[in-house]
Parts: sequence; C-alpha cells; structure tokens
Amino acid sequence: MKLTNLSKKDFENILENYSIGKYKSHKYIFTGGNTIYKITTTKGKFIVKIYETASTAFVKYQIRLMKFLKKTKVSTPKIIDTKNKQGLLVWNKKRIAVQEFVRGKEAQYLDKELAKDLAKKCGLLDKILLKFKERQDSGWDDNQFKLVKWKTKNLFGMNLHKESKNLLKEIKKLNKKKLQRGLIHGDLCESNFLAENNKVTAIIDWDDAREDYLVYEVAVPIAHNLTTRKEARKEVIKTFMKEYQKHIKLNNEERKALYLFVKYRQLDGGLWSYNQIKQHRDRKDELMSWTKIMIQKYNTFNKLSLKEFLELLK
Repeated sequence: MKLTNLSKKDFENILENYSIGKYKSHKYIFTGGNTIYKITTTKGKFIVKIYETASTAFVKYQIRLMKFLKKTKVSTPKIIDTKNKQGLLVWNKKRIAVQEFVRGKEAQYLDKELAKDLAKKCGLLDKILLKFKERQDSGWDDNQFKLVKWKTKNLFGMNLHKESKNLLKEIKKLNKKKLQRGLIHGDLCESNFLAENNKVTAIIDWDDAREDYLVYEVAVPIAHNLTTRKEARKEVIKTFMKEYQKHIKLNNEERKALYLFVKYRQLDGGLWSYNQIKQHRDRKDELMSWTKIMIQKYNTFNKLSLKEFLELLK
C-alpha cells in the first residue's frame, strides 16, 4: 500500500513550484514509512519525499540539518529549494521535499573496504553533528533503557518477552553518565546509505535524526550490516570500529553499551518490521521475512560473548 499515490498530473503540478525541468517519469520506492518517489525530468533525476507522519516543525528541522551538512564534508543529498527559496513545499496539505538524486546502491553485505569507508564517513558525521547545536523540543527518549515490547510472545522459535526482559536487565547495569550523547543520524543501516565502487556516496533518510547516545550510531550498522544470519563478522567489525574510533573514541562503558545496543537494535528492528505488517498487508511476506532475519541476526550475535566482543575493540 502506498501511503500517498501521486499521478503524472500530480507531479506536473508539483514541478511547477521548482526549476528542475518538466516531468518525464516516476517510480515508487517502498520504505515502510514516508512515501518516496524517484522522478525523471528534462533536467535530470530527483527524489520526491512526502512526509506522512512527522510534524511540520520536525520536517523543517530535518531540512535545516541537511542544508547544514551539505556545507561540510559529509556526503548527503542536496535539498532542492522551490522557486520561492523554500526547502519545504506544502502541496494539497502534503509536506514535500525534493532532493538531488545520488548515484549508488543499497549495500547489505559490507566487505572490509566498504566497512572501513562507512566507519570513516560515520565517524566524520558524528563529529560534525556535535557542532550542530539546534535540538528539537521532543526531548530525550532514552529508548535503549526501555523494554522492547512485542505483542506476540513467541516467534520463529524465540521467546521474545524473555529475551527482551533479559536484555533490558543487562542494559540497566550500564552507567549512563559515562555514555556520550549528541545528535546522531540514528538509522545507518543498509537502506539509508548508498555505495558505489566500495565507497559510500551518500547518507540518506534523516527521519530518525535525534539526540541519543553516540555509541548507538555504530550499533545500527553492526546489527544490520556486519552481522549475518550465520555469523557476527568479527574481523569486519574490528576494522569498522578501529576506523570509527579515529574520529570518536569510546570509553570502556561505551564499549559495553555498544555490545548490548547491537542486540537491542536487532530486537527493535525486528519489532519495527513486524508492526509494519498492519499498515502494509500487501507486503506481509516481505516484512515477515525482514522480521525473521533480524531475529536470526540477534541469535547469531548473541553467541558472541561480551569478552569476545571487547577484544575486537582493542
């Protein structure tokens, strides 16, 4: 199910607000959240994003953040302003942003070279984001210290309630005061960065940008991209974290937190996919498959002890 279904005529009307050429074609891109289209005009290719649930204040904040990053060394798409020099277009009560189209593909499996480049870009990003002082009024959620609440108890052979409670028990032993906080992207997994020739060409989708623990930024790619259903790829994780820590150095408590936050992300990521089924019933099989993959990755990473993991970060 598309959250917003735009026609050729709709795109022609939207493009009247921009100086990016005339409509030629469009393609819907499924993300599960907002509605995304790739459009081709007489002047090139662009991304049209319709914000479905975020507040107008957050959308404007996200656009300001992306414009700030575009002036730095961070690889992120450029926001295309309207003819009235606005990053946000309100059209038919829909909040829309148009971005430049960046070459590259989603990368689920990272070899050492690409993992190292992602770590470099991630470390640079987090360091630069420390200079962006503006914060949203929504406050500090501290989600990792809350229970991952599954409505179903057992799935794919796992007692989800038990695993979630046990994980939270371990997370609560962490000393929060020793965990650095800052603005992070918050969702640096395979669908939110593009790669070409083993280099990250762009970091995209800033819908989860928020103040959080800095260590959570790297927990996400380890949970998704550096752990497969069969193994936690220890040598690649080691390479990734060595490169990242050239920019953001982690203390001992943050290293412990990283291990636990990876598992938190895998459970929480599986829950997200599972909950999306209600909204996208036409993609039930696909979303259930994503849920299963995250649970399998959790089981795989869980076989790696904290001691073994900490050895990788030395």
